[in-house]
Amino acid sequence: MQKEQIEKIKQWLQSDKGVKLIIILGILGMGFILISSFLPKKENNVSNSNEKSLSTISDDEDIAKYCDNLNNKLEKILSSIDGVGECQVCVTTNGTSQYSYAKNKDESTWNEKQEVEQKYVIVKKENNEIPIIESIYNPEINGVVIVCEGGNSNVVKEKVYKAVAALLNIKTDKIYVAKLK
Repeated sequence: MQKEQIEKIKQWLQSDKGVKLIIILGILGMGFILISSFLPKKENNVSNSNEKSLSTISDDEDIAKYCDNLNNKLEKILSSIDGVGECQVCVTTNGTSQYSYAKNKDESTWNEKQEVEQKYVIVKKENNEIPIIESIYNPEINGVVIVCEGGNSNVVKEKVYKAVAALLNIKTDKIYVAKLK
């Protein structure tokens, strides 16, 4: 019984009507594929990588906190250097902190066309979706001013120049040392 049905289907497909149906279905399938290549791809706001991989944080409070933290650390370290004494530090920066987010990368090749799709890695935390931060780039340091009790001594100034240049990885021409009143 089953063999008979399979034979009937084979005979029907080999007839003119069957061949025409197969050709029409093939053309329709290719048409759908062609049309789908022109349709815009669906995008998610957070997880699509067509956005920049680095997003900037322009909040002035974040920059102020960064500078204050740096100022406090430098004051503590510099005041412990022999001859410096009490000191005040002011660090100026250019730009903002930048965050680099972790991404998943999917590569596919079809008909000699290679597609790369990148999506941000998102985790759920307390009913919020948060991207995973891969690295943080702090703003560029424009200059540092140090006012200290030992600022009139060339030996102390040299120690301060070397310490600040080493700590912040900046050139000494961006550092100014003066005597505290």
